[in-house]
Amino acid sequence: MSAPRGEGLESLPAHFHRERAVLREAGVCTWRRLAEVSPERLRELARPGAASEARLLRLRAQASLMVAADLAPEHASLLLHAGIAEPRALAEADLPGGRAGLDPGGESLGELTPVGQSRWPAVNGMEILLAMGIVFW
Repeated sequence: MSAPRGEGLESLPAHFHRERAVLREAGVCTWRRLAEVSPERLRELARPGAASEARLLRLRAQASLMVAADLAPEHASLLLHAGIAEPRALAEADLPGGRAGLDPGGESLGELTPVGQSRWPAVNGMEILLAMGIVFW
């Protein structure tokens, strides 16, 4: 599996500065590493109040999408806003003309592959949303 685009967390918007600082202090400096952190650990990091638990969990979901589908941070964020919070949900999404074409039968979510292909092709998250008929105004 390739590294997700925009590997470092420095690309986070300014309003995530507290979460970025807490993650950095905990040694979580990449999207891939964030995807590996358990929700329980993120809750522990949020307890002192320096970061929002909800934001940390949302960032983890974004990181999971990025790692599983090789998406850029902004494309994974768009998918989250559209209600697709897990790689499996993306794999099972109904698109006009059929399913997204991902085979969720792999050993792990990180091994989701397009049916008949060896890897998920680099795609634009906006293309997925448009194919699903999801439009933001």
